[in-house]
Amino acid sequence: MSRQLPKVRVQALAERPEKAQPYIVRWSFDGVQRSKAFPYQTPADRWRSKLVTAASEETRWNAKTGLPTTWDATDQMDVAEWSRRYVLAKWAKRAPQTRRSLAEAIALLVEHSAPARANMTKVQRHELRVWLTPIHVKAQRWELSGGAPDSLAQWLSRWSPVLVTMDKNDMYRLDARLRLRQDGVTPLAPRTAKRVVSTAKGCIAEAVRAGLLEESLWPEPPSDGADLKTERELEAPTDFVVPSQERFRLLLDAMTSHQPMSWGYRAMTAVSGWSGLRPGEVMALTVEDLTLPDEGWGSIRVTKSYHGTHDLHTEPGNAIGLPKTTRSRRDVPIPQVLVAELRKWLVRADITCGMLFVTRSGRCPSISNWRRTLIRGCTKVGIEDMSPYDLRHACASWLSMAGVEIAEAAQRMGHSPTVMLRYYTQRVEGATERANTRLADLYGE
Repeated sequence: MSRQLPKVRVQALAERPEKAQPYIVRWSFDGVQRSKAFPYQTPADRWRSKLVTAASEETRWNAKTGLPTTWDATDQMDVAEWSRRYVLAKWAKRAPQTRRSLAEAIALLVEHSAPARANMTKVQRHELRVWLTPIHVKAQRWELSGGAPDSLAQWLSRWSPVLVTMDKNDMYRLDARLRLRQDGVTPLAPRTAKRVVSTAKGCIAEAVRAGLLEESLWPEPPSDGADLKTERELEAPTDFVVPSQERFRLLLDAMTSHQPMSWGYRAMTAVSGWSGLRPGEVMALTVEDLTLPDEGWGSIRVTKSYHGTHDLHTEPGNAIGLPKTTRSRRDVPIPQVLVAELRKWLVRADITCGMLFVTRSGRCPSISNWRRTLIRGCTKVGIEDMSPYDLRHACASWLSMAGVEIAEAAQRMGHSPTVMLRYYTQRVEGATERANTRLADLYGE
């Protein structure tokens, strides 16, 4: 006895020009009417064709959704849910400091994949970031969090498009919108836009490999590389002028006050300025990482970085993690002047082992307090305001001014020579006068 097929009838494609999604596919399953709307005709025709094919075959159907059961895991997958799974797959392999950029790029993908009129509130954006972030279970094991909060769930249910309904026009629109901030108007910085688009493109490519999309519809950049050249030209030139060594020493003296931790911020500034460590690497240093001889050069071993427990994308209870890249693990030579500064701090803070920089409560110093103390010192000395990360640029510039070979300077900074030259070296205070003097000697003036 043959099995009776479910009664499925698929109607002709209907059109409603006055609607935002004008193309509608209607079908009935055992007498119950169903429908699905689409913004473009191509995905609507594709959906209807697959329904007709499924209705003619011996296919199991879900009475609740009115669709073949094999469609439940694929054809109903929307951008938000797939993006969430993509983040989970990439999370454990990412360095802690790059997880934030991954989550930010994917959050923009989810928001910008919706129609332009689908405005997301500030609260919903925060909920989206939390919902996208995997939950840490144990070492190198992460899981998806629970369901989205009601407000976010309603927004996603209404606006997040199903992957199989997206066509080439959707991808071109998404590629353009990903170069904008969350307001959909203000452009992102060129390098940030490039990173966001690259991440989103990787997410869509994974969806193609998983069978959720028939082919990659993402627009390819021009083959002549014109876009990349334009981005370089659009990068805003920096006007930051690195202080001279004399002024930097005055800055260190100006940072100290009656507050005990001001001496810690002075030592942290000295480490970042004279060794080129990132702020997170400075804050993660321990006494055991230091080699402080009585004479000559010492060294700092960089094996970890502080990532801040306030960050949503940091593993709970594990603020100290791996450094940013594999190049970041390095031994950095430090001059005698920095050795002396660190020795003074160890004596003043009465530290013999463990964390090098801690507050009176035993916690890691606040980077915002470090920044405020640094800016106050800059104001007193009369130099341009500097952030803790600007100190790293200052070190790279001093290395360049001293004539250190680019390969050696890049190794100390934990970067490739290309990145070192392109992004880190700045103009040092008094460079114009020194250049004029050397050229005058050359010209015999």
